[in-house]
Amino acid sequence: MKIEQVLDFEAVRVGEPKELTLFLKNQGQYPIKFDFNLRKKAQEIFTIEPMFGRLQKDEEVNIVVKFLTMKEIKMKTSKQNAEI
Repeated sequence: MKIEQVLDFEAVRVGEPKELTLFLKNQGQYPIKFDFNLRKKAQEIFTIEPMFGRLQKDEEVNIVVKFLTMKEIKMKTSKQNAEI
């Protein structure tokens, strides 16, 4: 099952890091794997920890997504241009 979530970092100052947390839980009967893919542009401004992993039944993990840029950028999130 694919569940889409949107991270809204709102306005962030240049040079100031901001982080948000995603919560993942395997509610299924079987182990699952997760793996985040970043577009090239996003690799320069986002850090995800952990980037990949495996969750056993009923196991959960917090994914920390950090944002930091050293120049002004504007990003709009939509299904067509999602960076992560």
